[in-house]
Amino acid sequence: MYSDPIDRYFSETILDVVDSVIETPINSSFFELVRGARLLKMPSLDSIKKLGDAAYYFQDGDNNPDGDMWLAPVRIFNSSEIATALAAGGEIVDGYEFDYPRSVVRDADVSCDIAGQIKYHEWCAYNVAKVGFALRREVAEAIWSASIALASEDQD
Repeated sequence: MYSDPIDRYFSETILDVVDSVIETPINSSFFELVRGARLLKMPSLDSIKKLGDAAYYFQDGDNNPDGDMWLAPVRIFNSSEIATALAAGGEIVDGYEFDYPRSVVRDADVSCDIAGQIKYHEWCAYNVAKVGFALRREVAEAIWSASIALASEDQD
């Protein structure tokens, strides 16, 4: 397989490096910015209107949040607001929270994620608060990564 001892040495060294990289999380702090969270998921804008003053938590300034869902962290609601939300059709779910420095666009027609256009669903993000939420980790990581990439382009 190896033509000489030097080829063998370099091949084994490369394999050792690859093995160590695979065993060690790449930049392990990178995705720590995507955090597990308990979320309040509301089914519609009509259900949010039933929340009274707590509907504020689902607003993004004067706009609806980015994405295709209505999600907010449970920790910001009091017990009465949670009870009202559940009665209005809301549910408490496990999900993910991430920083959202720059808006991205959801486009179900793209076949892959490209700069600023995300094919994923099951997420929402608030531009004013600079925070986003998703039901699946891979979605949270994709949205977070796209948002960070766009924000860094803005700074260039």
